[in-house]
Amino acid sequence: MEKLIKFWRIIAILAVIGFVATACDDGTTPNIDLCANGHTQGAAATCETAQICTVCGYVIKAELGHNWGEWESDALSATCTSASKDTASCLNQNCTKTDERTGNHSALGHDLPGAKAATCVATGLTGIGHCNRCNEDLTGEVIPIDSSNHDFSEWTLKTAATCVAPERLIRVCSYNSAHIEEENNGEIDTTAHVWNWTLNAIAATCVQVSKDTATCKNTPCTAINERDGGNAALGHDWSWTTYTSGIRVCQRDDCPGTVGIGDTGPAGGTIFYVAPNGFTVEGYEGATGSFAEYIAYYLEAAPNDVNIKLEWASSLYTNIRIEGTERSIGTGRKNTALILSIDENAPAAKACKEYDLINNWFLPSYDEIWQLYINKITVGNFTGTTEYWTSSQYENDNSNAWNKYWGHESYFYDPKTYQTYVRAIRAF
Repeated sequence: MEKLIKFWRIIAILAVIGFVATACDDGTTPNIDLCANGHTQGAAATCETAQICTVCGYVIKAELGHNWGEWESDALSATCTSASKDTASCLNQNCTKTDERTGNHSALGHDLPGAKAATCVATGLTGIGHCNRCNEDLTGEVIPIDSSNHDFSEWTLKTAATCVAPERLIRVCSYNSAHIEEENNGEIDTTAHVWNWTLNAIAATCVQVSKDTATCKNTPCTAINERDGGNAALGHDWSWTTYTSGIRVCQRDDCPGTVGIGDTGPAGGTIFYVAPNGFTVEGYEGATGSFAEYIAYYLEAAPNDVNIKLEWASSLYTNIRIEGTERSIGTGRKNTALILSIDENAPAAKACKEYDLINNWFLPSYDEIWQLYINKITVGNFTGTTEYWTSSQYENDNSNAWNKYWGHESYFYDPKTYQTYVRAIRAF
């Protein structure tokens, strides 16, 4: 009986061994199923390790993987040799792992004394000695010559602008005087010609001084210029034809010829009276200067009225008599001087006197303005049919002066405070 029991026990053990062999076949051992009744769990799976059967090595549960939290920007500061780092921690229970990535700041480089920049003529050095950040004794790197690193001076003028070229500026590098920069500054100066003068290129004539002429030396400028030369105008060599022609003829070969009523006078006005035998311009000596009596042959009118609606006298002299004014041709210049010797601000006389300080203009007398009136169409540029002041005071009282009406032949005498028009004339 005992033998029979032992036999069945052996059969039962063999059956168990055979059953286990079917689960753990590695190709070299019998198929014995070591975990027929279930795997042995072993350590639980973590972020980086799987849960494995401790008997047969079967992967019960794969590794979990890290569950990274929010990145902390630049959590690790940049150093001399390393960029800053962002960090993140795993959120899984019992995991203490962290991760890193490059942050926002590059490596700082070593902070070495003795650093010098490269220039356009010399190499530089990033430094040598004890680094102030990482406490290492180091020799920095040689920096190659930087051909663009000049030490330029301030811009200074090299050449001024001309009529064909703009102003040119220059600056020089202190490291090497051969390193120079130039630039244009602005536009050409259309007035900056370089003149090549020919003296007295145009000879003097009867009424015109000699002229120097010039061409600009700057290429390709073609400008020309002229100026008064050294020789004065020659003056006319006049002779007279018959009186009725009213024409004076110059005897010089180079003179344009004749001068008569309507021609342009030497001061740029219009001749309105011709006296072939001449007339006397009365002289004057007084507070406003003096001029000698002389013989003239023409009266010349200014191109335009000198102003509009002027009084004959200033406010303090409206009832003051100006002794000695006359009516005849040849007296207007003296009349004007007499008026201004008493009333230096007399509007009408002063406006004529100051019309052109070189050519001796004056306020016409009673008879002189008549000649201007009868040639008014030839002279032109009068301000409508209005009155024009004369330099002749009204004879019968102190407060009036003569003026000429321009609409017909009448004269009027009006208070010196009356405002009307003025035309300057001259005698030559």
